Amino acid sequence: MKKKLIQIRRMIPILGIVLFVSCENNLNEIKMITDIDKRPTGTSENIAVNYTTNGKIEMKLFAPILDQYTWDTENPYNEFTKGLKVLFYNEAGELQSTLKADYAKYYVNKKLWEARNNVEMINPDGDKLTSDLMYADENTQKMYSTKYVKITSADGTEISGEKGFISNFDFTEYNFKDVSGIVNIKEK
Repeated sequence: MKKKLIQIRRMIPILGIVLFVSCENNLNEIKMITDIDKRPTGTSENIAVNYTTNGKIEMKLFAPILDQYTWDTENPYNEFTKGLKVLFYNEAGELQSTLKADYAKYYVNKKLWEARNNVEMINPDGDKLTSDLMYADENTQKMYSTKYVKITSADGTEISGEKGFISNFDFTEYNFKDVSGIVNIKEK
């Protein structure tokens, strides 16, 4: 019995150290979870938003998750961690183009969209843009990327910009930076 009591007494300091170390890790995790600056001020699920001007539809946005971060009033932003899909409409209310991405962020004060990871955009001519990064600036009504961009037309022509591109908002006029591509030419 004395032997067991001695062994238990030897184990108490070791158990104390283990508990202290594990509590320290848990305290750090709790601090991260409760840190107000790191948490969204609001979260919405399965959102569908219509943007209109003077009663005319301009854009429809769909997303599984929207996290809003408004604690920093100078730099508030919205984050779409599970991606989004956006439908753009022309003046006549007809579908003009679509945009999909696996992740997006909207900087509220700058009126700047950032789409990342598997970005795909399709215009009315059937041109399909793919990239891993795309920005859309509401102030200039321009879309641009500083990363590799590839556009595949309906006839299979492929054009890419190794260092990005710039386009109007409806993706009907665009220019590449450091262009290359494969062009299909039909013989008569």
